[in-house]
Amino acid sequence: MKDVSFEQKNGLYVADFVSEGPCVIQVDNGNVEPLKIYRYMPDMEPSFYDVIPLDNPKKRIIDLDVPSGMMIRIISNTAVSAAKMVVLPKLSGGDGSSITGATATVDGNTGTPEVTVGLDDGNLNFAFKNLKGEKGDTGAAGAQGEAGTKGDKGDAGTTPVVTATATVDGNTGTPSVEVTKSGTAEAPSFAFAFKNLKGEKGDTGPSGATGAKGDKGDAGSAGAKGDKGDTGAKITSIELNITGGTIAGTAHLDDESTASISGTYTAG
Repeated sequence: MKDVSFEQKNGLYVADFVSEGPCVIQVDNGNVEPLKIYRYMPDMEPSFYDVIPLDNPKKRIIDLDVPSGMMIRIISNTAVSAAKMVVLPKLSGGDGSSITGATATVDGNTGTPEVTVGLDDGNLNFAFKNLKGEKGDTGAAGAQGEAGTKGDKGDAGTTPVVTATATVDGNTGTPSVEVTKSGTAEAPSFAFAFKNLKGEKGDTGPSGATGAKGDKGDAGSAGAKGDKGDTGAKITSIELNITGGTIAGTAHLDDESTASISGTYTAG
């Protein structure tokens, strides 16, 4: 991704730069006034009649297909706060180039998933980012985008028919991906094997609060009847003294123990 610089000229804001082939440009100038885009040869000036027709001049994300080496001029009526350009990779063309292999990397970060694709000497390089993360809510389907501007007819070349398959295991660990290429240069096929995308098990949650005290239980059943006690001592003799209405005395038992006797007496 590259920045596109604008300069103020005669009350307008102008960017001139060399085309690197098919690209996508986004311009932020704070309004929806139509932009004017020209293509022209180096060391020459564009003609009013060479303005590139756009399907919707109010769009701020624009697909351009200007041959590499030509000049591009973008004119805005207001100041441009930011402008960026992405050059699209050329998969095949009239020079006989073709895809010969592919590599891929996956980082261990979370966030918005994305992938960047580069082409280096016939080798496709896929860089996957932010594939690991918590499961999000299902998003609403987006509206269908508007059709892009039809580009100029390119040089004759073989357009490969690319197919791809992917598998994901259920393991945890460091995310990785393996890419296997098969097929032919005209019909290459790529198999992506993703591993360890599943997150680790979460920590145990805190203990719940203590419950309320339960109601008093029912009375238990009566216990078993106890064993018969030992035979008690027997009285062998009694001594009584009656004085007025008072009775006092002593009982003698056969185990040689005694027991006091007390009481009152009322004459009848």
